[in-house]
Amino acid sequence: MQANASRVWIGLDDTDNPDSGCTTATFDDLLKYISHIDGFEIIERRLVRLWPFAERRTRGNGALACLISCSKESIPNLEMLLSTFFDELVLDLNVEENDMTSPALLYSYEELDEDLYWEAVRQKVNLNVRRNSLDSVKILSLDSDWGLIGASSAMAWKSIESSTWELIAWRFSDNIGSQREVTSS
Repeated sequence: MQANASRVWIGLDDTDNPDSGCTTATFDDLLKYISHIDGFEIIERRLVRLWPFAERRTRGNGALACLISCSKESIPNLEMLLSTFFDELVLDLNVEENDMTSPALLYSYEELDEDLYWEAVRQKVNLNVRRNSLDSVKILSLDSDWGLIGASSAMAWKSIESSTWELIAWRFSDNIGSQREVTSS
């Protein structure tokens, strides 16, 4: 990491609904976009699985985050990039016609308390309490804010030696229907 660099935690959740969408793919699109811009380096990617009995849960009840490094001079560009990405995402999701989707894109220049993650893994999280605990976090969301629970939880997760990982891959459309070939490496 550069000496004059800032660390930024970014989280995303609730961009899918029962009929379409995939938060993991949406977050991957964001990371691809960030990684092609000078001054930004992705340090760590995170996918967390949260409490499976939440009232507003998705298929895998996962949320995503990453830790990036960027030069202090690049921070205004990052904030504009995230705002533009979120605005386009809301348009693509057609949220006004689908009230089951409540996307939230969060970013913070400070590390979040790990208790936010453990709370969302172990129990129901009160949306108002969570919203009020995120004073230092920049929140891009709609009126309902449901996605901020998962996004903030993924941002707060801390890796340990016994952490597991999940490999996610998408098939090229011309390979759909053919036999999968997966190597062990």
